[in-house]
Amino acid sequence: MPTQRLSMRRIKEVLRLKHFQGLPERAIARSVGVSNGVVHSYLSRARSAGLSWPLPEGMTDEDLELLLFPAPRPASQSPQRPVPDWSYIDKELRRRNVTRRLLWEEYRAVNPDGFGYTWFCTTYEAWKGRVRPSMRQIHLGGEKVFVDFAGDTIDIVDPLTGEVGSQFTSLEFTDVLLDAKIAISMDGKGAWRDNVFVERLWRTVKYEEVYLRAYDSVSEARASIAKYLAFYNQGRPHSSLDGRTPDEAYFGTQAMVMAA
Repeated sequence: MPTQRLSMRRIKEVLRLKHFQGLPERAIARSVGVSNGVVHSYLSRARSAGLSWPLPEGMTDEDLELLLFPAPRPASQSPQRPVPDWSYIDKELRRRNVTRRLLWEEYRAVNPDGFGYTWFCTTYEAWKGRVRPSMRQIHLGGEKVFVDFAGDTIDIVDPLTGEVGSQFTSLEFTDVLLDAKIAISMDGKGAWRDNVFVERLWRTVKYEEVYLRAYDSVSEARASIAKYLAFYNQGRPHSSLDGRTPDEAYFGTQAMVMAA
């Protein structure tokens, strides 16, 4: 911004000396009696307004002033950087191999002047915290039957989290299904104690691996969990296995069976 406001006559003289006489800014400053910075500032304003010399026919001093010094735009009308569609971002993140960085790079490709990656992640987390979770299900009449059992089960309470779980299924509930000749799937498990081992393993994986990391992609999660399971089975002694690893206990037994 110029340090001093020139009259329209002197502004026109600056434009004439520059575009008609072709004088350098230093010579114009000496001729008009102002500093080099003032001349440079007015020429920049004229360039932004598309003005040179001669001025358009019929242009008044008021018109020239409005072009060189436009009224400031209200803050509400100032251009703003586009904000991502967070519902779309949230939906895309559920797809395989889609990461926040990938979606941010797509956002910046469309909006080069958009927000940075840190703002992107922080604002997405804030948006997600405000959204009330919901699950929409579409049911076709007669296709499935959903049964809620209100009987008592044997609860197991996690002392660390207070999570209530059960490795047992109510006999009253299964008897009703069997009487109606309804097949019951146990996911290949024949006894409750088999399911206990699975639940114990999954709890260990969650608390020692999954909850301690923030995976950027599904492939990274698979690789990290696979590495942990390899350590769990091959490198960690288990007190319940007399200090052996699961691989030693299992494959050692298998070798004995095959030898017999």
